[in-house]
Amino acid sequence: MTTNRTAIRRRLAIGSAANRPPWGARKAGHGSIVASLAATVAATVTVAVGVGVGVALARSERERRLERERELDRGRERDRQLRLDRRLALDRNFVTCNLFGFFIGLFLFSTMALLPPVMQTLMGYSVFGAGLVMMPRGLGSFVAMFVVGRLVGRVDTRLILFVGLSLCGFSLWQMTHFNLAMNSTPFVTTGIIQGLGIGLLFVPLSVTAFATLAPALRSEGTSVYTLVRNLGSSVGISVMEALDVQQSSVAHADMAAHVQPGSPVFNAGIPAAMSPSTSSGLEALNSMITQQAAMVGLIDVFKLMLLLTIGVAPLLLLMRKPKSAPPAGEVVVD
Repeated sequence: MTTNRTAIRRRLAIGSAANRPPWGARKAGHGSIVASLAATVAATVTVAVGVGVGVALARSERERRLERERELDRGRERDRQLRLDRRLALDRNFVTCNLFGFFIGLFLFSTMALLPPVMQTLMGYSVFGAGLVMMPRGLGSFVAMFVVGRLVGRVDTRLILFVGLSLCGFSLWQMTHFNLAMNSTPFVTTGIIQGLGIGLLFVPLSVTAFATLAPALRSEGTSVYTLVRNLGSSVGISVMEALDVQQSSVAHADMAAHVQPGSPVFNAGIPAAMSPSTSSGLEALNSMITQQAAMVGLIDVFKLMLLLTIGVAPLLLLMRKPKSAPPAGEVVVD
């Protein structure tokens, strides 16, 4: 039995050996499998790299698109901020108060720029002395602003504005009577009166400007309101200074035209120290004419400011009475 099993195993082994392919064929088969696996791996790697590159490019393009959209949004926001809201121009109180504030700054702040040089160059005041004489104007404004805060909401703001404008006009009328022979009293008096008028103007003007304005527009309205007032004061100082120089030159030319050295009447009416027949006398005469011309030019500017003050008064009729004062913190007063 054992012999039969052994014989069977030998026959099976001989049969499998006969059916087994030669070594070269088996080696070739193994090579084709390895090549197939290598091709599969290479294809897989290529696809993976391609997909990764595609995803990276798509993400980069998406980020660039989002960045362009954000830049466009920022540009639209800047354009929106640069454009004024049209509703500001439709509020009658806001527009009228801006015009009123522009002209107030135009001719009231100019006096603070014109008077100190006149005191120092024409009337012999020192810098410190001119500052002391101008100080009562600030005290008047301080007192008026302290009082007007209690009046707003109880008294019609248009009436307060009218009183303040009247005080400013009265002080300008007094300034038209300035002369080189006066002392410091007219400067102090007019400064106090004008300071009271300025203090009675700015707080009610701010309240009236923003009382009828929508709360959403008050931030933008505050910047516009401040800008207009600053422009008014800057333009006013420049224009009034230029007019002062021009009117002084005109007055100097008019007075110099009446200097007649050969006229006995003219020579008899002036001191010997100012005789135009001598160089020292001619220099002294020219200095006196220059001083008088400077004062004449200053008075002409004050007259123009007085006329502008009267001309601004009708704007009060265009203002509507606020139903109630705006909440504290919503109104900006410079």
